[in-house]
Amino acid sequence: NISIRSRAKSIISSQTLQLQRRAYCAIRNPGNPWVVRQLRDVYVRKARYESYRCRSAYKLMEMHEKLNLFQPGQCIVECGAAPGSWTQVLARQLKGPQVPEPARSQALIVAFDLQHIAPVPNAVCLSEVDIRSAQCLASLREALTDRPVDWVLSDMAPSASGERSLDSAVCVELCELALQLCLRLGRPGSGFVCKLWDGAETRA
Repeated sequence: NISIRSRAKSIISSQTLQLQRRAYCAIRNPGNPWVVRQLRDVYVRKARYESYRCRSAYKLMEMHEKLNLFQPGQCIVECGAAPGSWTQVLARQLKGPQVPEPARSQALIVAFDLQHIAPVPNAVCLSEVDIRSAQCLASLREALTDRPVDWVLSDMAPSASGERSLDSAVCVELCELALQLCLRLGRPGSGFVCKLWDGAETRA
């Protein structure tokens, strides 16, 4: 649906402002339902204890434990990486002290986001990179030194608008952009992981 896709693109461009508003509201109103859920969530507490930046780290861990996705020495690009919890998981999995050489040195993790990403040890973090821009591909190729990619990951998702069909369309739009990167940067047989919200376009 062209109308929905047009609105989806508009929503993608406003994500940074929406996230800033959410953070401001959380500080100003500690009784906010979102803040209360965060305080009660066991994975939020676990992430804090294990020094992960947010609970989504455990989603990636669970996928890897079930499917054995990542192998020593691989090259991985992560789209929409802020605040960096998936990047932390990848860095510990592929560049941690338990990984033998030369695989540890060969592994390369490049993470980017439109927002600022605080540095993650053993990963290349690119801030203020817009996945919709031509410069995105150029920046990634420079960081990768033209090395072919084994995995492209995307946990990108919009802030929910309350309109299910629109939210799903925005999510599909983001996934399509990440998939295009995978097709351009990936080696033959490379893998792709993304988040989709259920909607008409995901069932088409």
